[in-house]
Amino acid sequence: MGLTLFGYIFRDLVRVFLLAAVALAGVLSFAGLLRPLTEQGLGAGQAATILAWLLPAMLVYSLPIAALFATTFVYGRLAADNESVGAKAAGISAGPFGLLLPALVLGGLLGLGTIGLLGILVPAANLQVEKTIWTNLARLTANQINRSNRASFQSDAGAITVFADRAVLPDADTIEELVAQSDVEGDGASTALTSLSPNVQLVRLENAYVVRYPDEKRRRGGRLPAQVPEEIYAARAATIFIEPPVERGKSTFEQTSLSRQEFVIYVVLEDGVKFPRSVGVVGRPATAEGESPLVAAASTARFGPVRRDVPVRINSKFMSVEELRRLIGQPDQSQRIRDMVHRQVVLDKRAAFLTTLARDAAVDGAEIAGEGRVFTLTSDAVGRIEDLTLVYDGTPVIFRQQRPLPDGTTETLEVWSDSATVNAEPLVPFSDASASLDDSPFLVTFRLDDAAVTIDGETTINRDIERRVVIPAPDWTIDFAGLTAADYLDDTSVAIGAGRMSSGDKRALIKRLTMQNGDVVGELHARGAFIVACLMLPMVGAAMGLLTRSGNFLVAFALSTIPAAVCIAMILFGQQLASEVGPITDADLERPGDMMPSAARLAVIWSGDAVVAIGGALLVWRVRRR
Repeated sequence: MGLTLFGYIFRDLVRVFLLAAVALAGVLSFAGLLRPLTEQGLGAGQAATILAWLLPAMLVYSLPIAALFATTFVYGRLAADNESVGAKAAGISAGPFGLLLPALVLGGLLGLGTIGLLGILVPAANLQVEKTIWTNLARLTANQINRSNRASFQSDAGAITVFADRAVLPDADTIEELVAQSDVEGDGASTALTSLSPNVQLVRLENAYVVRYPDEKRRRGGRLPAQVPEEIYAARAATIFIEPPVERGKSTFEQTSLSRQEFVIYVVLEDGVKFPRSVGVVGRPATAEGESPLVAAASTARFGPVRRDVPVRINSKFMSVEELRRLIGQPDQSQRIRDMVHRQVVLDKRAAFLTTLARDAAVDGAEIAGEGRVFTLTSDAVGRIEDLTLVYDGTPVIFRQQRPLPDGTTETLEVWSDSATVNAEPLVPFSDASASLDDSPFLVTFRLDDAAVTIDGETTINRDIERRVVIPAPDWTIDFAGLTAADYLDDTSVAIGAGRMSSGDKRALIKRLTMQNGDVVGELHARGAFIVACLMLPMVGAAMGLLTRSGNFLVAFALSTIPAAVCIAMILFGQQLASEVGPITDADLERPGDMMPSAARLAVIWSGDAVVAIGGALLVWRVRRR
């Protein structure tokens, strides 16, 4: 094929291809912008930013259809004008290295460009779209309140719902004034509002109520009734302070959706009132009637701080090929898996702490110290662990507390009881973002019922007593640093006794890992299938154009959508199949390492390419015969 003829056809192909690709990408981008605009109420600036980040992703989806349209239209017009007959008369064949060579080159360039787009640019752009939507959490919160008079979110302290008659976003001068007036240092907070970054976001509320419900796990476990608030705050006016997440020198990989980023949220109340609801000890109502007492505290200054995850979906479409491959080899890089392992580590540390405390109390007495006080727990028998609570029932327990007094003397409190419970919870402080669970302190709660209490020789009978103390991580707690999901799935490598992963938790972990592997492997195969489709489809379009001998726009567009729709539909369907997981059986518990999607499911992803490849080969054969 001569260079002149090649350039003549190839220029037409590129011109029509670019026009079609840009037009389709623009239409798809505006369609993708409708949901954020209607549901989130974004501003003009955010809408423009989202539109710019949507273009690369939408461009990729428009490429195969645009290439098919361009080749079908250009070669159809070539045949309709009998230019293909002239080329054949000049000795130019209709094969891939003859008249179809411009389409073959376009497909090759399209495939190379798609590799770069799908490998790096599109995942980053998709992630930025999600982040842009949630960057201004203040605007989203204000929009929700103004539409429905409420805004709800999940936090580390449980489910939070904010009710208000009206919400407004203050201007820059008002923000500076409110931050200066809202210094709450000295109230036990780990971070004062004046230490927040200049990027802090504010929402002003009128007639506000803040309700905190217990976290979902405690409700599911049956320990607390559903929809019973633990705390209620009310104020004539309030200000929500939202501290956005800050990157702390993370690598490029860790800045993707695999990394956890959190908002820190405070609500500063004006003439506020707090109504805490004390739910009592686990498994025991706070009163004989089963109702929790309601206590009001006037002039409450603030609710929080609480932490809320950035609600960006952890999605394989946001990851580069390198990140996807890394996630297969290191599944614990996923935030969902890390959360499950983290939760198990918390259970194990509590179990180890309480088990050791019960054993030492029955031998020589367990002694712990914290906040200037020394506590000693002694019992004639080893207490039992129920629902990660150390329980003594019908066994004499002696509890002693010693604390220094301002005059230099020491006060001793001694408690005798037959019914006692001890709870322990590892804590990670707000103020130290680098603190790990391995060296975090414990919050220990002692409760003794109907006890005989002696304070410096004076005894009170039948009195309930409760003491709480934060203590450093004791030496007898097990070092859980470095434990991974694989360790917990292998019972022989993690012998933790009372804290070993339960069968239900193990099934949940296996299911999550299987879904994650299916999603990641399916995404890798889907990108490969999409690249191969971009390589083939221009040849298929060129063959269809020569056979139909039509240069009509509508005919070319109708024909070009069929092969592209087949490829894209099968890729999406195959991805869905790859990530689907059925019930985890007992056999799966015995072989937890077999968690990859089957070859049959992955074959569905490539089936569209296979059908189009066979059809394209037949079309090229027909063209060459004609």
